[in-house]
Amino acid sequence: MRWRFFIWPPPKGGKEMAGRKKLVSEKVYAELSGFELGKIRNDRWKKKGLPYYKIGRTVRYDEDEIYAYLQRCRVETRQGGAA
Repeated sequence: MRWRFFIWPPPKGGKEMAGRKKLVSEKVYAELSGFELGKIRNDRWKKKGLPYYKIGRTVRYDEDEIYAYLQRCRVETRQGGAA
């Protein structure tokens, strides 16, 4: 799948990309998180889930926030498997 993303705020001239956000579509968010697209849209309608950017009619999510959310969902287990 070809990922579509935006850098926000847009770079001006040849300036560095440091401090820029990589914004991805809801489809990329669904692919990264494993959530169904309908769940993401429903959460957005209910004002739940991750914050997003509305640029015209398009919806974009900050890729770093997606990864941070997934990291918060991580569950540590004991090493060594079953006892």
